[in-house]
Amino acid sequence: MENNTVRTRFAPSPTGFVHIGAIRTILYDYALAKRNNGQVIIRLEDTDRNRLVEGAEEYLYKMVKAYGITWDEGPDIGGPYAPYKQSERLPMYQKAAHELVAKGFAYYAFDTVERLDKLRAEQEKAGVRTHYDNRDRDLDPIEAKKRVDSGEKYCVRLKIPFNSKIEFLDPISKKKTIWDSKDLDDIILLKSDGYPTYHLAVVIDDVAMKITHVLRGPEWIATTPYHVYLYGCMEYTIPEIIHVTVIFDPRTGKKFSKRDETGAFLADKYIKEGYLPEGVLNYIMLLGWAPKDNRELYTLSEFVDAFGVEGLQKANPIFNQKKLEWFAGQYFRTIPLDKLIERIKVWANEYGKEYLDVIEKINLNNEKEQVLLKMVQERSITFVSFLSQLKNIYFRNEKYEVENAKGIKERSKDELSKATDSLIEDISKLNDDSSLWTHEEWEMGIREIAKTYTWKDADVFMLLRVSVLTTPFSPPLFEVMQYLGKSECLERIKKFRTTLP
Repeated sequence: MENNTVRTRFAPSPTGFVHIGAIRTILYDYALAKRNNGQVIIRLEDTDRNRLVEGAEEYLYKMVKAYGITWDEGPDIGGPYAPYKQSERLPMYQKAAHELVAKGFAYYAFDTVERLDKLRAEQEKAGVRTHYDNRDRDLDPIEAKKRVDSGEKYCVRLKIPFNSKIEFLDPISKKKTIWDSKDLDDIILLKSDGYPTYHLAVVIDDVAMKITHVLRGPEWIATTPYHVYLYGCMEYTIPEIIHVTVIFDPRTGKKFSKRDETGAFLADKYIKEGYLPEGVLNYIMLLGWAPKDNRELYTLSEFVDAFGVEGLQKANPIFNQKKLEWFAGQYFRTIPLDKLIERIKVWANEYGKEYLDVIEKINLNNEKEQVLLKMVQERSITFVSFLSQLKNIYFRNEKYEVENAKGIKERSKDELSKATDSLIEDISKLNDDSSLWTHEEWEMGIREIAKTYTWKDADVFMLLRVSVLTTPFSPPLFEVMQYLGKSECLERIKKFRTTLP
């Protein structure tokens, strides 16, 4: 390799949203480069002008930054090999294409669309592999150049040598793949509109930017022989081309798509839902890479120190939401409370304005409040789950989730009314100072009510939880009721009672 510094590139097309698989790709690019004191480059492949989406470029940068990943060169920050947008490098591609022709590695072709369509139809009818028939491959170079200079419409095609073989050694499996030239096409490098195809542009850019390692999906394996040959034409040592796995959607068994209309696995979905990005990042680190010691929790810097291509796996992983939530919880519960609230405030100003009233009530200087917040934190995995629980504690809500409450949703309203009346009577007997309540006396009353109505103890607790907090999902009920106090708890239970006959 002409350049000893490890240089990786993340080269997306700004044609839509960014799914979590793309974040994993730049994460691996980043880790490989930084593990070797190298650089990671963002390069935009934006030559397909019809598919560009307005704002997609800015959105891409925002998402990558949101997950804590940085880059050393790119369209937004520049660098020694600018420009980093393919649409701004057209003269370089055109010059390279003509030089390849001059050196005998490519040739001018003057086919019409009609002829190529007819050729394809004939080959399909004959049941043979569709391919270019090399009609213009042996045109006299001088005559062909004259036709180009006269303004005749043309494209530039790669001139794959006859009776040759192209070899590629996979860096992970160490297996060698050999392609026979008879199975390869003289693919187009420069289209008739003057724009390069992916094959020409990606190789020219890799050579110009001194890329040493290429991480890409297995769908690009079929293009490898063309790229290997082109790198050789450019007299550039082939970068290590590493085909990483793709993440599969558990619903379809297919790879993620940034055009998935459900938005189920988009990078911004997890940001908007209030997941800590470092938790999501930790999960996707392990979707395609395995450490030697089966460790699971990594900060970004720890991952960089541990990363190596030998740990990249061969089997395509399936995204597991439950496992993601486990990682999210690990990070959510360990972040210092003051830091958590700071980050929640920043998040809410952009994504959770409906929770600003909750944030205004948070008082970290109050010891009682700190106990509550820590208790809620222990049972949260996202900013949304944290703030939702607090909202039901701080504010009275009149939307009671009886239909989601196991143990009471099956009860008649008459049964619920009688049991609720007993709860009101029982809570009224408790000490006005909730700090003096004990689990023993509190739970004794619950068990007596359950015995009276032949309910399970848990069902009465569920009724109390829903009547006080409206939801069957909350932090420990006893501690929350201590926080709220006797008077507030009674008011809430009585309010719930008004919804019953």
